[in-house]
Amino acid sequence: RTNPVSALDVNGTVTATAFAGNASGLTNLAIPSLANYVFSFCTNSQTVVSEGTFQDIANYTDASISGWTHAASAASFTNAQTGLYLVHYDGEASFTVANVAGTFSLRAVANGAEIPGSQSAAYGLGSSPTENQAVVLPVSKSFIATFNAGDILKFQFTGTAGTGLAANTGSGTTRPSFSFTCFSNSSALASSPWTMKTSGSF
Repeated sequence: RTNPVSALDVNGTVTATAFAGNASGLTNLAIPSLANYVFSFCTNSQTVVSEGTFQDIANYTDASISGWTHAASAASFTNAQTGLYLVHYDGEASFTVANVAGTFSLRAVANGAEIPGSQSAAYGLGSSPTENQAVVLPVSKSFIATFNAGDILKFQFTGTAGTGLAANTGSGTTRPSFSFTCFSNSSALASSPWTMKTSGSF
C-alpha cells in the first residue's frame, strides 16, 4: 500500500509456501474443524434374519460424537466434513446352533457400497446341548477411508442360521455387542501452502 499502517500492510492476497509462528494473531481465516469423531456402541443382541444377506447394525448409543449426524438408535452416520478417516470396529459374533459350524461376516459400507478391505469374519462351532450356551468369538477390523461431506457410513453383518451379535458377554459394566470408533486425520492441514485473504488483520 502507498501509506502502510504496519510493517506488512497488503491490500490483496498473500500466498506463501510456509509461514513461521503459531498464527495466534491471525483473524478471519477459514480453518476446517478438527472435531470430527464418533465413538458409538450397541448393547443389545442382534440375530441374522436372512442367511447370507447383509443387514444393518442398529440401536446405537453415542458415547462421543462431533462433526457427524446420527439419529438415536438409527443405523446411519452422516459425515459433515470431507477428509481421511481412521475407522476401527469390534463385534461379538455368536454361534448358537449346537454342534453346527457357522460363519459370520461383518463389514462397513459407505453410501450403500462395501468399503474395500473393511470386512472381517469368524468361523465357529456352537456348543453342545448340555453346555446350553452360545460360543462367542471377537471380530474386528481397522481401515482408513476417505469420506466426503454428506456420505453415509453404516455397519452390516450376516452369517449362517443361528449366528449374530451377542451382548452382555464378559464381566464389565457395559458389555456391547458392537462398537466402533471413527476420527479424521488432520495432518493434511499442514501439508499444503496457505492462501490468506487480507480482509482481516494480523
